[in-house]
Amino acid sequence: MTTTTQGATTISDLHEGKDVVNAPTRLLGWHFLTVDYRTGHGNLGPLKAGDILRVTPPLVFCANGLHASVRARDALSRALSAIVSCVELSGAILTRDDEVCAEVRRILSVHDATLVLHERACGDAEVALLAERAAGREPHTASWHVIEVKRRWMRGEATSKELSAAWSAARSTAECAAKSAAWSAWSAARSAAECAAWSAARSAARSAAEFAAWSAWCAAWSAARSAAESAQNERLEAALEAMHDAHVAAGTV
Repeated sequence: MTTTTQGATTISDLHEGKDVVNAPTRLLGWHFLTVDYRTGHGNLGPLKAGDILRVTPPLVFCANGLHASVRARDALSRALSAIVSCVELSGAILTRDDEVCAEVRRILSVHDATLVLHERACGDAEVALLAERAAGREPHTASWHVIEVKRRWMRGEATSKELSAAWSAARSTAECAAKSAAWSAWSAARSAAECAAWSAARSAARSAAEFAAWSAWCAAWSAARSAAESAQNERLEAALEAMHDAHVAAGTV
């Protein structure tokens, strides 16, 4: 998103209906590109803010159309890399639970969200572990440790080998709990919560997008799946929007 494409300044402005293409139907969404800023099939790009893509109807999911997701978490589940774009969809539009197919897709902003996704997933892991603590089920120290190691790894202060070892330790602890006679509904939820923390280490050899998607998948095992997913999405979108707005302020969109 730049001043040369409608002059919008923040993602919040767009959600309030400002600076959008004049079309009968329009939606804001998220779409992840490949690591070289191309579409999933690699036939379009590299793409940048302000680019507008079009197809000729009729639209057909996965066959003819420009795709995106209204929720960032849904878009992340299909991510091929950590390159994320905020897009405006217009013209003819098809929708389903977690995806949108449109005639026109305008790129409002596009950035490498690697560090944002890593940090957000660590934050989600902490939220899950704190919830377990508040419920009187103190998570194993290995689950806290792996988040700490993950953050040190992000700063270049821990090696991938250290990160892998921390994840293995956390995973082994949870696997032992799973085999115990005390395993029950609440321990299943606990395992799900701690799974997000194990994922912080698992991502050492994976992209940020894969890491965060795995973290979200683990949390989905929780008994409070719907609420947890909604909260995760809100935190993820807030982080991505903050990243966008920071680039706007710096003039680097």
